[in-house]
Amino acid sequence: MFIFVEEGYDLNVVYNEVRVKVNVINTFPKNQERPQIQRLKGEQPILRIVITGAENEKIAKEITRKVRDQLAAVNGVNRVALGGIRNL
Repeated sequence: MFIFVEEGYDLNVVYNEVRVKVNVINTFPKNQERPQIQRLKGEQPILRIVITGAENEKIAKEITRKVRDQLAAVNGVNRVALGGIRNL
């Protein structure tokens, strides 16, 4: 999942808000690894979140979409893009 930050927002502030939102999610399966959040450098400030470890791909897809929807509501987030998910 990639989060594109709107111009004029501080990437560190958005990063911290995203990290807090992801850390309070308690609906991940018990054997699921916690998401990894990374800042990427490029033309536009970007955060990358990696969600791995789900035994069931359908559940992983559902969780990822819920996380995407929550993060899209964060101030300064311009776009949330998903990658690496097959159509089921």
